[in-house]
Amino acid sequence: MTMKILVFLHGTLIMHKNAEGKLREERVRQVENKESSVLDYASYIPVGNAVEKLKFWHKQGAEILYLSSHETAQDVEEDRSVLEKYNFPKGQIFFRQNGESYKDIAEKIIPDILIEDDCESIGGEKEMTITFVKPEIKQKIKSIVIKEFGGIENLPPNLNDLLKYGDKNKKAVEIYDRIAEEYSKNFDSIDSESDLVFLNTFLAHLKPNSYIVDIGCGTGFSAGYFVKRGMRVEGSDLSSSMISIAKRNYPQIPFSVADMRKFSPKEKADGVWAGYSLFHFEQEDFEETIRQVKTYLKPGGILGLVMQEGEGELERDEPFLPGEKIYLHLYTEEQLKTILSQYNFKIFEKKRKTPLHPNEFPYDKLLLIAK
Repeated sequence: MTMKILVFLHGTLIMHKNAEGKLREERVRQVENKESSVLDYASYIPVGNAVEKLKFWHKQGAEILYLSSHETAQDVEEDRSVLEKYNFPKGQIFFRQNGESYKDIAEKIIPDILIEDDCESIGGEKEMTITFVKPEIKQKIKSIVIKEFGGIENLPPNLNDLLKYGDKNKKAVEIYDRIAEEYSKNFDSIDSESDLVFLNTFLAHLKPNSYIVDIGCGTGFSAGYFVKRGMRVEGSDLSSSMISIAKRNYPQIPFSVADMRKFSPKEKADGVWAGYSLFHFEQEDFEETIRQVKTYLKPGGILGLVMQEGEGELERDEPFLPGEKIYLHLYTEEQLKTILSQYNFKIFEKKRKTPLHPNEFPYDKLLLIAK
């Protein structure tokens, strides 16, 4: 049976011509500001290497289908001309007719994979297709959401890998849900200076009563320590079991189950603490999180990032569940410096420590503090 891939056109595969050579964020602002070429649909151009990636999937046997933001056949013809001009793989263009919504089209087609952007310039999640698809149909669709105008070049070229895209982090969350209580027993009672050195180094750069956002907060130990040291804090994590423990142990702190790639805190942050969590993300998701942090970190605010030091991606046994593999992405200091600089973060302090506990991953821990 042929795999069907439904891909949104505008913002995902094609973009206005004056977006060429601009940073992704500038392209978003052009749409928000109604830049002159945004409505000139006939002059649209591919986003990055979209054509090559789609051709690669098509050669492996996938049927490529397109979803247009237009609502008239005349406008869709302009889309078709752009696709033909740039030699996109042939495929039917779907568009809303007779009061249809995007989700109606997706529910009618039920593609194996739906790829769309996050609609940043027009309102975000509430404008996306997958948001409103019926749960019983949604579970049949592999949903992949990319940043608007970010391109699809970072998506896997192999169709089998594409079907599993993003599942590595999902599995990590499932594992942390299972080990939450054991994790808490082992790590929530640390109090030696060698254990607390990263937290104290981070706090040394913040004034009393500063507002800290703890992303990937786990069972809340770091957030609790920050409050104990005179800070105001909120925390979020993808693991509902971890958050349940955090709320139980620190009821005075607001915690929420949230995706740190999209998370927005209650107020702008003086400091963001990302300790021991982002190495479970693939690089694209790691970068998306850093990009999101930038939106709510105050000017002059600081980021504290703790990563496992090394190089490359791997799956290894979770120390609390021997035989159960968990995804890790190791980074060198130089790699992290390069990534952070792309989002205008400059590192001004760093520290390392070796593993101190038998249930830690066996890599040096690298703390980077940047602003």
